[in-house]
Amino acid sequence: MRLGLLLVLLGLLSMDLGCVRNPAPGGYFGAGNRIGGTNDTGDFWEVTVINDYIPAGDDRPTIRYGLIRCRPAGQTQYRWFVPWVLVDLMMMDVSSFGGPSTSGKSKTVPYLIELNRTFEYDQVEVQFSWSADCSGTVPVVASFMVNGEPIDLAEGPLVFIQPAGHSQVEVDQRHWQGDFQQLALGATGKNPPSVDLLADAILTELGY
Repeated sequence: MRLGLLLVLLGLLSMDLGCVRNPAPGGYFGAGNRIGGTNDTGDFWEVTVINDYIPAGDDRPTIRYGLIRCRPAGQTQYRWFVPWVLVDLMMMDVSSFGGPSTSGKSKTVPYLIELNRTFEYDQVEVQFSWSADCSGTVPVVASFMVNGEPIDLAEGPLVFIQPAGHSQVEVDQRHWQGDFQQLALGATGKNPPSVDLLADAILTELGY
């Protein structure tokens, strides 16, 4: 009964966030709202709100990541890349979870996009935000914060969050091993794979 109610709740949240149900059994993913434009020099950019992949009913973590797509002025090919990946170890089994909820707003300032979300769990609330600076030819991550604390992605674009006592979370950063990030998290001249396929590749790389 609880699982049924949870799936209904996830479905309602999916509609609210522009998400669709994954045709694969048990999964949900959100394509995310897209914010884009052209800067003063004619470079095109597009930044998505946080992409989510929640593998329901098993013991794999939720995968969340940002995605940037751009095309420098005068070029015909797009480039896309995933600047960060967040592995949510607080949400390992959606069937025993009270249901995700989101709050916060997305807002824009000239060529600086602030993307904010709140992840609410049974005993802890995780404030999460990131921003992209799109004033240059290739957009870059301007800020990345968890619970108000800035995270330097130079220390590793692979970020794990896990519980650390009542109402607290622990943040752990890692670098990707081998060439996975270069080969699988960016390309030129083609669109990125769907949210669930990319997230599955990330989970496989992590050994989940």
